[in-house]
Amino acid sequence: MGAATFTASSIGILATFIIDDLSITRAELGIVLAVVNVAAAVLSPIAGRITDRIGGKAAIIALFVLAAAPLRERSPRRQPIPPRTSSSLRISQRGSGV
Repeated sequence: MGAATFTASSIGILATFIIDDLSITRAELGIVLAVVNVAAAVLSPIAGRITDRIGGKAAIIALFVLAAAPLRERSPRRQPIPPRTSSSLRISQRGSGV
């Protein structure tokens, strides 16, 4: 639940930058935000059951590992970031630890 709340609030706060950087409309960003909120509503009960079984600390560590794995795979292997890459993609690539 905490991860979904963070994602939804951060997309709302960064909306202007996301719209400019990705060249999307406000309506398209609204659709993305709606999908995030619906997914959070559907997955929250499942995440709650898993958290009850394995504990809060283990659940948040598992969440971080699962979230980092795709970012790690998408990041370049010790290659420079191309200058025409969007700024949000550059930040995510630098933050993935490669």
